[in-house]
Amino acid sequence: MMDEETELSFTIAQIVQRLKGTHLHSQLERQAKECLHRPDIKLESLKDDVRNFLKVSGWERKLQNAVYRELHIRPPPRHPAAPPEHTKEPLAYMRKAQASWEKRILKSLNSMCTELGVPLASKRPVPEQRQLSNKWNEMGTDEPDLSKFRPVYAPKDFLEVLISLRNPNLDCSEEVGSHSHWGLIQVPLHIRDVPSW
Repeated sequence: MMDEETELSFTIAQIVQRLKGTHLHSQLERQAKECLHRPDIKLESLKDDVRNFLKVSGWERKLQNAVYRELHIRPPPRHPAAPPEHTKEPLAYMRKAQASWEKRILKSLNSMCTELGVPLASKRPVPEQRQLSNKWNEMGTDEPDLSKFRPVYAPKDFLEVLISLRNPNLDCSEEVGSHSHWGLIQVPLHIRDVPSW
């Protein structure tokens, strides 16, 4: 509970700091000073009267919109007390897995092309280019023999790669619970939960 309060107070302080230098802050300040000259503002209830004036005049809504924009549109700032493993690039392990998957696909594609004697990429001779451009519109009706070609990878290979993905920055021993072993893919992606909607 204390961690959530600390995080909330840090977020509030960050938003206040970012809004302080904006045009909205100077306008709000000017409006609050101008409303002090109104006859319905009493010294005994100054804070509440100024707050009510800003609410009635529409400035509260503008402030709410600015806070919403800070919370939901701009990325949240990193907490200064965050441990170094939380500030690393969180998707580096995924990029590494993606690169190895692409190498695997390219190797499979190259071996199939070598077996069939089909070049992977080559410039067509000029007569073949002309013939191709002449019958460009009928190409969809052409049915070449594709029986020699095989899939580059099986779906089970891709599933195997996804299952083997593990985040090196996450200590799985911390979060052992009823949800920790649901499903095959155990990649912890930060998404909003139901209460935060």
